[in-house]
Amino acid sequence: MVPSWVSPRQNRVKVNVDTTLFEMSHNFGFGLVARDSNGILLQGRTVLALGQVKPALAEAMEVPEALSRIKSSPWHHVVLEIDSLVVVQALQSSVEMISLFGLVIKECKE
Repeated sequence: MVPSWVSPRQNRVKVNVDTTLFEMSHNFGFGLVARDSNGILLQGRTVLALGQVKPALAEAMEVPEALSRIKSSPWHHVVLEIDSLVVVQALQSSVEMISLFGLVIKECKE
């Protein structure tokens, strides 16, 4: 059986973020969970936002929130885990995207 969550190395924190779209109610939400190497919950947060957005934009919008929480935390070694390949590729790219998605990605890089 493949585990659904793999703990970070000793003395590290893993922050997982994910998004969900509620198309019927025109909302979207994202959540953040921070756990230590023993799997103990350190912090969690969910946000429900009004409006319909494309999945990639919703996924990108969770990253600045996660980075802000990481920066304001006492954690020193953090792994941020996100399941959106589009967002990861955009974060690694040097191409400037002129769109709302690009603006969110730029915010993540600053």
